[in-house]
Amino acid sequence: MRSSIQDVMDRYRRPKPRSQKEAAYIAIKRKILSGHAKPGEWLAENAEAEALGIGRTPVREALIELEHENLVKIAPRKGVLVAPVSVEDIRDVYEMREVLDCMAVRLAIGRVPEDELNSFEDLFRELLKHPDYDPAEELIEIDRAFHDLILRCSGNRWLMDIAGLLLDRSQLIRVISHKHPGRMEESWHEHLGLIKAGRENDVASAERWALVHVANARESVIQSIMP
Repeated sequence: MRSSIQDVMDRYRRPKPRSQKEAAYIAIKRKILSGHAKPGEWLAENAEAEALGIGRTPVREALIELEHENLVKIAPRKGVLVAPVSVEDIRDVYEMREVLDCMAVRLAIGRVPEDELNSFEDLFRELLKHPDYDPAEELIEIDRAFHDLILRCSGNRWLMDIAGLLLDRSQLIRVISHKHPGRMEESWHEHLGLIKAGRENDVASAERWALVHVANARESVIQSIMP
């Protein structure tokens, strides 16, 4: 099981950062999207620099870039706030994803390499056999790697950029709902349905699975935050 996950993560792991700013950007973004820094929490620039063993300037530059992506809010003389999540955010993000996820799978049908489909299919089936497997950060990265594969195979660079930002925002939102009972298992089933549709070049079915996936993700988030 662990080796299957490692194989996928090794295949889709990004290259080593080329600068201190890029290293800070990757590290802080991972900290946010994995839930180690939750929406509404404050980040200390000095502490982040010290943890990374670099100066404050590359950390500050990384935080500015993350603010442009709406993952943090920089408050002068106060600090850096991980972007809060509201019900309106959830609605807006998932409404956009309904459109863009369908476009992505429509364009990617027939373009995803067979070996990559096989790799993810084997992994999702293995995960379904181990529903108690719960390193949340790894599970979220696996899900993101699958979505990134679909986007890359869509061949549309604008779609990759815009949908990528929405997926980042979705991950920020999902840190409050990944413990929703049964949601990860549902997600693996949805991905397997999408893979099956892709193998059969069934665009309509692939779009239906994409919509089901987005709708279920939205509902799990909303149920998680409702009193």
